[in-house]
Amino acid sequence: MQKTPYKPQKDKKIKYIYADDFLIAIKGSREDCTEIKARLSEFISNALKMELSDEKTLITHSSEKARFLGYDIRVRRNNSVKPHGKGNPTQRTLNNKVELLIPHEKLNSFLFSKGIIKQKKTVNCFQLAEFH
Repeated sequence: MQKTPYKPQKDKKIKYIYADDFLIAIKGSREDCTEIKARLSEFISNALKMELSDEKTLITHSSEKARFLGYDIRVRRNNSVKPHGKGNPTQRTLNNKVELLIPHEKLNSFLFSKGIIKQKKTVNCFQLAEFH
């Protein structure tokens, strides 16, 4: 993890990306999530005069993928260990880390659009793509 340099308190900034979707991560129970969702829905309704779509506003466990802006996000569960330093010979380095996954359809369309792979006309269905 990279260290961030110290900045004085007077140099505060807020950065955000606006989209019609947003994702909230909560460390807590399903009941906590349900309560926060209800309070958020009430705020959006009263303050912004908008409403949350019940079919699109989902509560999922962090180990399940959540689709956000065309990508999948989840928390990785991995108990494998690898060597780490002198005092601590092994460490679980990938467990409980947030990962951003690119869906196959997005990756395939990118690779084809950039000419990185091309569709090959062949009778053998196992030779569909040619890498360049």
